Amino acid sequence: MFVPERAGQALAAQADAFRRVADESAQLLSRYEAALRALARMTAVQIDDRLGGVPWPGARPTVELDRRGLIIPFGITWQSAEEARRWALAALSGIPTAAVDGSQIPASKEFGVPVSLIQVAWFVNEHDAGRPYIKDVRDEVVTPENDDYLYADAALSRRRFALEMTAAVEQLHSLAGREHALLFVDGTFVLSFAGRLAPEARTGYLDALFDLLDTSERVQVPVVGYVDLSLASDLAGLLAQACDLPAGSVFDGQILARSMRPFDRTAVFQCARGDVLPYYRRDDSDRSGDLCFTYLQIGHDTLPVRLDLPRWVVESGRVDEVVDIIRAEIVVGTGYPYALETADAAAVLTTDDRLTFYRLYHEFAQRSGLNASVPAKSVSKARRR
Repeated sequence: MFVPERAGQALAAQADAFRRVADESAQLLSRYEAALRALARMTAVQIDDRLGGVPWPGARPTVELDRRGLIIPFGITWQSAEEARRWALAALSGIPTAAVDGSQIPASKEFGVPVSLIQVAWFVNEHDAGRPYIKDVRDEVVTPENDDYLYADAALSRRRFALEMTAAVEQLHSLAGREHALLFVDGTFVLSFAGRLAPEARTGYLDALFDLLDTSERVQVPVVGYVDLSLASDLAGLLAQACDLPAGSVFDGQILARSMRPFDRTAVFQCARGDVLPYYRRDDSDRSGDLCFTYLQIGHDTLPVRLDLPRWVVESGRVDEVVDIIRAEIVVGTGYPYALETADAAAVLTTDDRLTFYRLYHEFAQRSGLNASVPAKSVSKARRR
């Protein structure tokens, strides 16, 4: 049982340690913020010179830094939420936006269910009164090859990622030829965890991601990886290398937050993260330099969100177009892109959904003459919850 009073006493006993860590973090953050201001006065060439040939400094500047500056202001102010919404609806009029997201229900030894379920959802909004929106889902049951695979969350997550990328590729094809179309994917394109995976597992993730990026460029429909709360420290790594700062537990959003007003964005940077990008290769193609990012401030007293972009979007000069669509989606979604919010709501699988799926499996197993039973303890727990 949980006793709040005891937990509160345990927290209070560590108050001095919490304060000490907070003070140290604040001092380090202040140094990084000062370095950010210094960086804003440098050219891309000067920054590269300071990096001194470091192969993976976290991030590298693009030509946009020299042309536009470190912080690119939005330049529009609204007097009311209604005025902002009118701007957003006008900006989105006739522009198709789409989003893909997924969820999963794992197999359960506890409930005697030896199969998993993956659900991928997509939402397409034409922003045209004459063309209805599309919202749909695809379910896939994942059956076991062996017990180790069956109950391995990592294997299920890898399969879910592949299905999400497949659905995203399908949406890109459906948007091909549509002017100013945009596809959202929930999460970053820089799969840091993949650097720690076995080669076969890593290849599965990267092949699925590369298919998405390749299709985006082929059909000329931008895709953006949207990260609502990014803990990435790519820009922090660049600052540490260029300004001789100690590494620490600071991340990009913290460093940028006080320098940005609502809907300002940073210049685009090329991602140069050494934990995984050295693995971004397929056949004879090196894709380690194909990912870029910018940070977008979305409100007062919030951390900026991270937007991952393929390099071709930057080189084609479409960043402003893409970011304006994202701004409008955020306004309509009251703080989160409406298309992505809708796809997430369609994809999500709740605890009740999990129990319903387990019940469906047992009903199916009985009809099919399969040997399946639910442990009494699990039945009791399900009733109590």
